[in-house]
Amino acid sequence: MCSKISQSDALIVRSGTKVSCEVFESCGGKLRVVGRAGVGIDNVDLAAATDYGCSVVNAPTANTVAIAEHGIALLATMARNVAQADASCEREEEEGEGGSGYGRRR
Repeated sequence: MCSKISQSDALIVRSGTKVSCEVFESCGGKLRVVGRAGVGIDNVDLAAATDYGCSVVNAPTANTVAIAEHGIALLATMARNVAQADASCEREEEEGEGGSGYGRRR
């Protein structure tokens, strides 16, 4: 990563990306800000960031709406027995009159 960002002014990372002192050293003080897309900043060496004059910011509420939407979708999936219906289709079980589909099965 160090060689790829050596001329960068900003770096946006996720929780799995470690931003160590070596990263700041490779930028030679050019890196001005590290942005973390999420809650914590424990993957960034804050002492090194301070030494190199780099700001570290995060976006703790950036995905709260998406998380809520996902939770509602999971509840609807459970209420409508989607997993069981999918498994039934995979087993090609017929339900009710006329089967589960139209036309000839192949």
